[in-house]
Amino acid sequence: SAMDFIAREMPGVPTGIVGHSAGGHLGLWTASHRADDIRLFVGLAPITDLAAMAGAGAVGSRDAQSLLDAGAPPAVDPIDGRTLLVHGEKDEIVPVSHSTRLSTGSRIEVVTGMGHFPMLDAKREHWPLVVAELGKALV
Repeated sequence: SAMDFIAREMPGVPTGIVGHSAGGHLGLWTASHRADDIRLFVGLAPITDLAAMAGAGAVGSRDAQSLLDAGAPPAVDPIDGRTLLVHGEKDEIVPVSHSTRLSTGSRIEVVTGMGHFPMLDAKREHWPLVVAELGKALV
């Protein structure tokens, strides 16, 4: 895995993970399983509950069910104190409840008026926070 590579080839290098949507689910799962190796996980509109996503009957529901059928964990938890979740208030693909359900142990920032894909635009208002938090965690 990428984490094994980093541990082997760059031991001691501070590591953070950033993931969006389904990549947020994968990043959060990786961070929860490699918590000793991760200084910060940043989820941008992350799917945190595949079971809820599968049952929603919306975009991505079939994919979420396929992942569950293949053995993916239905829900993932944050690494305490080292998880920043940034979610758009108007996200209609991955509802903001995916982030707010992890309020214990996570810092959550809800961006007013933002949808799902604008999270990826580095010119948007939430990116200075993301960059600053990564900078603090990785020095």
